[in-house]
This record gives sequence, C-alpha cells and structure tokens, in this order.
Amino acid sequence: MAPATRETVFSQLNTRITEVSDRELPHHIAVRLAFLIGDAPVKYLDVPVLETPQGLTGAVIAYTDRVLIVAPFTGVPPHFMEDPYGGEVTPAMVSRTALTRVDVLPTQEPDRTRYRVWTDEQGGLLRWPSQATVRLTYASLDFPVELPRGRNREDFDNFLPTLLADLHPPSPSH
Repeated sequence: MAPATRETVFSQLNTRITEVSDRELPHHIAVRLAFLIGDAPVKYLDVPVLETPQGLTGAVIAYTDRVLIVAPFTGVPPHFMEDPYGGEVTPAMVSRTALTRVDVLPTQEPDRTRYRVWTDEQGGLLRWPSQATVRLTYASLDFPVELPRGRNREDFDNFLPTLLADLHPPSPSH
C-alpha cells in the first residue's frame, strides 16, 4: 500500500478536526499538522476549543503510534472564512515515550469523583466518566496536556490503555 499523500493526510485530518471540535477551524492549522504527521495514522485526536472575545483559543492534540503533536492556537476568528489565515498556531511534536506522569484531575462537580461515578451498580468499571480528565506530563514539552477535553469520551476510553503503556515502554532487546 502506497503512503498517503500530504493532501490526503490534510483532508482526512481536517475532516476529523471538524468532527471532533464540532466546528470548522482554519485550514492552516491542519496543514501544519499534516506536515508533522506525515503518513502515520492518527490514533487519537482531541480538539478543545473555547470562544473568547479575542477569538477561538484551544489546541489540536493528535497521537500517532510514536508521537504526540500538540498545536495550541489563539485568536482564530469564530467564523474563520472571514479571515481564513487568522490566529496563531504553534505545533510541537514529542515522542510518546517522553511521558513521565499521568494525573487524574478532580472535577468541577464534587460527586463526580465518588466511587459510584466510576462503577456500575454491581461494582463493574464503566467507561471514562464524562467530567474526568487526566493531566499528562511530557519531559520534552513545556506544558501539560489534559485529555479528554473534546467530545470524544469513548475514543479516549479506548485509547487510554495505549497511553498508559507509554509510561512503561518495552525495554530494548539486547
């Protein structure tokens, strides 16, 4: 199978960003990520977006099998077609093996951290709770990454085991 072209990677990534964030962001954000991702498939994508008086602020967070790409953005016009090149974005790419710490953060709602939110009536584990967030610290990244921040809780629940495995990468064979 031939590697995906950059145009194909951009198109697929831009579509997923729109689906996950529930809004269309300027294409220059996805283009920058497409250059960094290459033909590696994106295993997990999160796109938290906050509307402020200065425009949209947020990040595109993309994981492949080997790397994490975080592209924080600020000042993006809410209706980007008014200014399709507006806003600032600064993507950073780090190895997933640079993960050094995972913290489960307290939630805004006090009863969300109670045992019953994490289990069903029989004590079995549920999917990742809707208000729960993890903070991930990477040795080579100047800021923590918090997940999930977008709407894709089920995707996060499925991705979490591979993320936790990043804390204990396999030892190189001798």
